[in-house]
Amino acid sequence: MVHPRALTRRLWDPDLAERERRLREVVTGNLTGVLETLLDEVPDGTRVTFNWYVRVTNPVLNLLGYVAERVYRHSHDSVMGKGEEGLRRYCARQASV
Repeated sequence: MVHPRALTRRLWDPDLAERERRLREVVTGNLTGVLETLLDEVPDGTRVTFNWYVRVTNPVLNLLGYVAERVYRHSHDSVMGKGEEGLRRYCARQASV
């Protein structure tokens, strides 16, 4: 797993028309790329979509990727699943307030 401090994030400033529905962050470090966050109104709230467009730029991590791909994938899937569970609990609490 890539340590969070190994990344630098820079928020991209969209024009006014996009500001309320699209955020874009440029990521550099062990990973290089863009995180795009889209916000769409839906009848019962807001749909949030995260699109990551990244590549690994650290040669050591690239080499390890060939050997440890399953471990990386499992770690990533576990973190994402727990994050989704936590976000669902948080949203449920907020909806009941």
